Amino acid sequence: MRIIGNRTLPAVRSASKYCPAQTVGRLFRTGGNGCMSDRRDDVMRVLSAYQLKDYGIKGPSLAESFARRQASCLVVGLRNSDKSGVLLQLLDTQEGVNQLITGMESAALLLGAGKKIFYIPEYAIHVKERIETFVSAAGIEVRIGLIDVREHEDSVICHLVTMLEIADCLEGTYEESIYVSVNGGSLKRVSPDTSVGDLTGTKKGKGVLIGNRIYDNHALEMNLDESELDNGMVQILGENDCMIRLVEKDLLENRERSCGKCVFCREGLLQLHAMYKDTAEGKGKNDYPELIREIGLAMKHGCLCSLGQNGAQPALGVLEHFSNEYMAHNKRKKCPAGVCFLKSVIYIDPVLCTGCMECLDRCRAGCIEGKSGYIHMIDSTECTGCRACMEICKADAIVETEGKLPKLPERLVKCGKFKKR
Repeated sequence: MRIIGNRTLPAVRSASKYCPAQTVGRLFRTGGNGCMSDRRDDVMRVLSAYQLKDYGIKGPSLAESFARRQASCLVVGLRNSDKSGVLLQLLDTQEGVNQLITGMESAALLLGAGKKIFYIPEYAIHVKERIETFVSAAGIEVRIGLIDVREHEDSVICHLVTMLEIADCLEGTYEESIYVSVNGGSLKRVSPDTSVGDLTGTKKGKGVLIGNRIYDNHALEMNLDESELDNGMVQILGENDCMIRLVEKDLLENRERSCGKCVFCREGLLQLHAMYKDTAEGKGKNDYPELIREIGLAMKHGCLCSLGQNGAQPALGVLEHFSNEYMAHNKRKKCPAGVCFLKSVIYIDPVLCTGCMECLDRCRAGCIEGKSGYIHMIDSTECTGCRACMEICKADAIVETEGKLPKLPERLVKCGKFKKR
């Protein structure tokens, strides 16, 4: 079993029958007395026995790929499309960091790579502070941000989990498994033949988000090894989850994270987001579904990294599995989840607002903008109508109305300075 943080992960089926590799692991860690070519042959023999593949990729084995390619640089990290970072929990322990180092040293040895780089997303910069001392001592450079596939065109790029699995192979402890976090919970290590329903403990739900793909509830019967789950995230979607709004927010987040160098990624995300935003606001057009499919296909084949290649997957998934919900927004201007097209609108009275920031802290949707001493503003397109802000406001400045809105600030204005006319 492997310990991640303070959690013991369940045992999964073992592949140790292939090759007793403990002696190879010890030889590699200590340097042994053999020459470099002997050490390389030993590592290659072990990886060949296990038929290990890059994590989340259904392609040739690492041994096959490494045998026919040499590279000056090995690049390791999460997929650029990974926005959750839950798999970085694997580095919460010193054991995980040591496995990362062993795996990268082994892969670099097979590739003849003199340079090793480990990428950490901007949202997880704290991981760099924790591990940099250890990995730098092993000659591994740590960088922050997306993996630049243009810069590393001649490099070999591998997943973080792959490096830990290489270390397991060398120790003879490799177990075929998938790492999963359900609804943002703790990371689990489970067998690939585990069904999504058994994993989540439910057979109900409107749909399920597996990695970057949206499915209807039939996916609860699907096994994990049938999906391309390379970011570790599984989320159950309920009746109150609006698929249109969910995708619109996802596309906006991808737009903000994209480097913008690929035209299909930059323009594709821009257009997809605009179409889903229009649909959520009841402004969708009849030709949007066809355009969404066309753009999604172009992004899959025209983008260089996973952020663009997978960026349209949620948008395409809604059209495939929730076409009725999409058409309800587009044709009837109705939201089955009751999220869009709210009859009433909540706003902040600019005369009464004291700029105390209480409502901003309470808003679960994060749709209130403001700072201390300035009139706060609510983004009505993001507001879920939960009324939590109204309950906390001591000045009674937050109002719900079904009528015409009064004149409101379009930017932050100091309290007492707003003029209605």
